[in-house]
Amino acid sequence: VWANNECEPNCETAYGDWGTCESNNRCMWDVNNGQCRTRCGLQGSPSQCAATGGSMCEWNTLTTNCDKKCEFRANTSTACGTDVTCYWDTTDSTGVGVCRKVCGLIGDTQTCHDRVSCSWDVSATKCMLACEVRAQSDCAVWNQCEYNPSLSQCNRMCGYKYADQPTCDADGLCM
Repeated sequence: VWANNECEPNCETAYGDWGTCESNNRCMWDVNNGQCRTRCGLQGSPSQCAATGGSMCEWNTLTTNCDKKCEFRANTSTACGTDVTCYWDTTDSTGVGVCRKVCGLIGDTQTCHDRVSCSWDVSATKCMLACEVRAQSDCAVWNQCEYNPSLSQCNRMCGYKYADQPTCDADGLCM
């Protein structure tokens, strides 16, 4: 592969183990597929980002860069918390937690709905941190949330939570 005005090893074919892969600053080890890949930041287009980076990279439309996904940047809540574009999500299926892209940076409804910790704001057409996972101090930041002191939790307001009477009536906190 031609890079930096010289011929460099192709990460995908030159390295077959974590140690040798990570020893080249152009490469990163894909633990999910047991394969060496070219670092996300070296991908110059959305198609290269998706193809060469595999599941580890995603195209950032704001910066027009290929970024390593949050779940591959940090594996502890402390490390994840140092990155302003990521948050530690304990609502994942493992219950342990995983580093994820902040809800506000998710640009499509499907990805937003797929996250338990995110909710789509139809009127603002953007993804928001779900009311149910917000701290009391952060509850009122989104106008669709309200704090319930008897439950000591932030909840989505009934008018935004349900679109029909049967589901509204089934929730004891709504009328």
